Amino acid sequence: MNAFRKSGDTETDISIDSTMCSVAFVNIHWKLRSAPVLLNVLFTNFSLCECTVEYASFSIIGLASNVELHGSRLSHCWGWQSHLPLLSLGSLHNYQGTLQIASSTFSYNRQILGTRSLISSVVLNSSFVNNTMPTAQESLLTVDSEMFLVQGSNFEKNSGSVLCLKNDSTTNVTDSLFSANAVQTESVITVERNSAINVLNSVFKDNFGAAKGPVVSVQSKGDNVMMKVSMTLYTINFLTNLLKLKVLSK
Repeated sequence: MNAFRKSGDTETDISIDSTMCSVAFVNIHWKLRSAPVLLNVLFTNFSLCECTVEYASFSIIGLASNVELHGSRLSHCWGWQSHLPLLSLGSLHNYQGTLQIASSTFSYNRQILGTRSLISSVVLNSSFVNNTMPTAQESLLTVDSEMFLVQGSNFEKNSGSVLCLKNDSTTNVTDSLFSANAVQTESVITVERNSAINVLNSVFKDNFGAAKGPVVSVQSKGDNVMMKVSMTLYTINFLTNLLKLKVLSK
């Protein structure tokens, strides 16, 4: 199959298993599904546009694929299996994939994103509100990507670490809001590998957590991390070491 497209204002219970093709869902709704919804994509260009997923066990599992979510809303969802995020993307045999999330909303979900060895991951003009993680040590978005961009997005009232950066390249966070997140024992942004991090024109407001949890922490063992913060506002964050880069040796 070279291409598959399903569109229309339709409720569905469809799951797919696609290889080496293009798949698009447009204006499709998954709601109150009793059976899990599993979208397996391999070497595939996959898009979810203007779609809604509510109250469902739902996972997109992509290998060596280009995945795009645009104008979609996912609410009250959880992964297909325990500790599996809603989007789980990786590389395969030196074939890397990409991710773009644009103008989408995620609310009241459990653990949204986990990526491994992608070329790029981009989050644009999207909202993440009232999401939770299975454990305090896991993160809303766990990203291993050569390039990671967060722009014009809001992260509000989430529970657990918001961003965990495992990539060895560059992360840019611009024009974004991090507000009233309960980071528990972790940080709003946690860095685990060599990285260059740029935070520009963003706001960290009313975040709170354990006494040792800063807004940004770097967990390293001799790794090199470069961080640049410009025109960013920190206000009433209930965390110690707020404006310090905290380095933890494993």
